[in-house]
Amino acid sequence: MKIDRLIAILLYLLSRDKVTARELASYFGVTLRTIYRDMETLGLAGVPLASYQGVEGGYGLVETFRLDRTFFKEGEFLALFSALKGINAAIKDRSIETVLLKLKALSGKSGAVKEKTEELPFILYVPIPWGMEADRSGLLDTVRAAIERRRVISFTYTKADSRATKRCVEPLTVVLQAGVWYLYAWDIARKDYRFFRFSRISDLEPGKTAFVRKAGSRPYPWESGWPEEPPVEVRLKFRPEAAQKARDAFAWASPEKLPDGSVLFALRMPYGDWVEGQILSFGPQVEVVEPAWIREKIRKLAEDTALKYRE
Repeated sequence: MKIDRLIAILLYLLSRDKVTARELASYFGVTLRTIYRDMETLGLAGVPLASYQGVEGGYGLVETFRLDRTFFKEGEFLALFSALKGINAAIKDRSIETVLLKLKALSGKSGAVKEKTEELPFILYVPIPWGMEADRSGLLDTVRAAIERRRVISFTYTKADSRATKRCVEPLTVVLQAGVWYLYAWDIARKDYRFFRFSRISDLEPGKTAFVRKAGSRPYPWESGWPEEPPVEVRLKFRPEAAQKARDAFAWASPEKLPDGSVLFALRMPYGDWVEGQILSFGPQVEVVEPAWIREKIRKLAEDTALKYRE
């Protein structure tokens, strides 16, 4: 909408000394003629614009025009800015970019606060492995739009055992847990709240059917220990050379260092097929001490794997 763009242009100008019409057109995805009309509209509305002619020309605001940021203490302002900047690095949300632009405008055009807004955020989350491109941003955008507009969506969901089912859900929120994206939604056919791992969603179809949010039940799953599956007690013994790798994988646990240099982890975790997969990823550097039934499963999987490579 034009009014939204006009406000965004004003905020963009507030955080800069001078910008060109071409820069504004590129940033907002419109033509130069549209920008010229927008600047004329802002001028007619009483915004004190300054126009600079020539090769180094452009638009700016007079120095006396500034919003007030005294509502925030400097530390509070920078903490909020840094947090939003870190989140936006992960999900690239245009609405968050707009908020950042507003906050940046409040910092003024110079000074210590302005300089600190240009620094890296305190926490920067990169949701994909280094060197790889994000390939599911379109999925996230579609889900987000459905959540905001409260529209039912349907998709194919493939479980860990490769069984695929068609799901029709009322999307409620997106959860990032342990580096994995999940959709939390009301499953219409199963009449229950479910988690859907993004990497297992395919053939997503945005629907036109509107829904009314249900009250839900508290606490939410992520507020009470994330009980996807019944928890299991597992004791793993790692060789000395794998000790740090194990600490990286199970950072929440406090291992016991044994006399021979190996480390023993006592872990409590929800059980799923991923447990065996994670254990096997350490190869011969780990031994399952307990429970016996997981130890047996690991032994059988290792034997089956070795047999395949002998064939």
